[in-house]
Amino acid sequence: MYRAQLERLLLVGVGGHLAALDRESGREVWRQRLEGAGAEELALTTDGFHVAAFGARNVLFCLDYATGELRWRRMTSHAPNALGRPTLAIDGDRVYAARAGLVDCFALDGRCLWTQALPGLDAAAVVLAWPHRTVTPAGR
Repeated sequence: MYRAQLERLLLVGVGGHLAALDRESGREVWRQRLEGAGAEELALTTDGFHVAAFGARNVLFCLDYATGELRWRRMTSHAPNALGRPTLAIDGDRVYAARAGLVDCFALDGRCLWTQALPGLDAAAVVLAWPHRTVTPAGR
């Protein structure tokens, strides 16, 4: 697929599933069940080639944007009862997953590159920012 065709997809996360719809016609292009994501809220982001989804149960998924094929699934280092909405970003060859004062950084091949806890800042939503980009928690 050409990039212009790829950018026609609208991603929809509902009840532990992720679907891609054609933005022009509404036709479903693909659907993927995110095993272990939970039925609660889901943070989504894409760079037009990869889709990252961060479930309420602290599972991070990476899928192929065009096909919905699951590339990898990893547990983040967040506590099972972590508070706050998840924040998720893809930048270059990295995926950042943040919640409750903790940030995990993964490579696009699924390797965890680093984890950083921010002690004392675990009760609030996390906002990520770098030059020319700011990412707020899902639903904000």
